[in-house]
Amino acid sequence: LDFDDMLVYCYDLLEKRPDICRIWQQQYPYILIDEFQDINQIQYDVVKLLAQPKQNLFVVGDDDQSIYGFRGARPDIMQDFMREYHPKTCTLNVNYRSTGAIVETAGRVIRHNENRLEKRIVAEAEQGEAVEIREFEGTTEENEAIRQHILAYRQQGIPYREMAVLFRTNTQARSISSKLKEYNIPFAMKEMVPNLYDHWIARDILTYIRVALGDRDRGQVMRIINRPKRYVHRNVFTEPYVDLDELK
Repeated sequence: LDFDDMLVYCYDLLEKRPDICRIWQQQYPYILIDEFQDINQIQYDVVKLLAQPKQNLFVVGDDDQSIYGFRGARPDIMQDFMREYHPKTCTLNVNYRSTGAIVETAGRVIRHNENRLEKRIVAEAEQGEAVEIREFEGTTEENEAIRQHILAYRQQGIPYREMAVLFRTNTQARSISSKLKEYNIPFAMKEMVPNLYDHWIARDILTYIRVALGDRDRGQVMRIINRPKRYVHRNVFTEPYVDLDELK
């Protein structure tokens, strides 16, 4: 069972066995849910069962940050919660991370979403420089524009240590770091640049190749013997080296 299948099973059990349901309700009289915008319907149904009869629910979330629609999360569940429970609300509408220009620009973008709770976010920081939005045909053109910006700032006397490049995913780090190295632009990264050959899929493929070439080391064979699943138990590997004919 995956996690949601297990929740469906739990929900059915709680509905059919009110005695068991009461035990869990008494065990947890207060329920707090963080990142409530990521909840899906079956999770919400289970929570509503567990919260009865006292209905002591405390949720924290921002429907504008709902990004898990692919697994059933729906921002309108927050709207359902507001209608069903009529809760007291505390709006945390001050952004302490970004300047006013960034917050204002982001607000203009997110307002195009029709299915959302209306809110007004303000910035604690000063207005700041205007936000520049650009589109590129591909990563190569984007990285070149970043490089040119960095060198332009440097010619203005801005030291490299006062510049930062933010990227959304780790895969973008590889290309931008390669561009900076190409032009001998010094940089530091908190994360290591991901190496394709360190990924478990690549390591499995390389292990298959080693075994195909004759490597019979116990660790090598054990790594791939159940990829895909062949239901071979690790207890059959009693020797440092594996005889495939004997294993078969």
